[in-house]
Amino acid sequence: MKVVTLSAEPREDTGSAVARRFRRAGRLPGIIYGEGVEPRSVTLTMRDFSRALEDGARVLDLVMEGVGEARVLLKDVQWDALGRRLLHADFLRLSPDKEIELAVPVDFVGVPKGLSAGGIVAVTSNYITLRCLPTNIPEKVVVTMTELGLGESLYARDVELPENVALAVDPDSVVVTCAAPRGTEDDDEDEGDDEASVEVAS
Repeated sequence: MKVVTLSAEPREDTGSAVARRFRRAGRLPGIIYGEGVEPRSVTLTMRDFSRALEDGARVLDLVMEGVGEARVLLKDVQWDALGRRLLHADFLRLSPDKEIELAVPVDFVGVPKGLSAGGIVAVTSNYITLRCLPTNIPEKVVVTMTELGLGESLYARDVELPENVALAVDPDSVVVTCAAPRGTEDDDEDEGDDEASVEVAS
């Protein structure tokens, strides 16, 4: 996964009034916590953080003058009631030698052969949870659906993962299915499988 480097500034003053003042000045209040280190309040340039967020950045190197650099995982972003304005960001400090679990995007490629038989592609999730060291986080994983036939499914265990990256979900959980159209004989026969897929998705 691509790591984005952003400048951050430590902040001592806290509170809603202070946070509003920072936001008016174009800076986003945030907090870094975890790894047994005392939480540190920071601010980042709103424009730079927004751009990183739009690009899908999850892991960041926050560079703080006089403090050093901290590799962090973006854990939470708070927005205003309309979902238009950034209010606050939470970052989890990462240790280079400690594995983490996080959801990584799945890129589905290829046209399932079951489509030509009237199948319908049903994707359980566009993300899959993996476990690895912070330095080994993949930007995405690719699932090739070309050989997926009518009534067949691909499971988490079928996903090809980079070296030193492991699944953090049930290997038997469904990733994508080429389901038979409703009301067909194949659909009736596979009804139990479809019900199992729904349970996995929930």
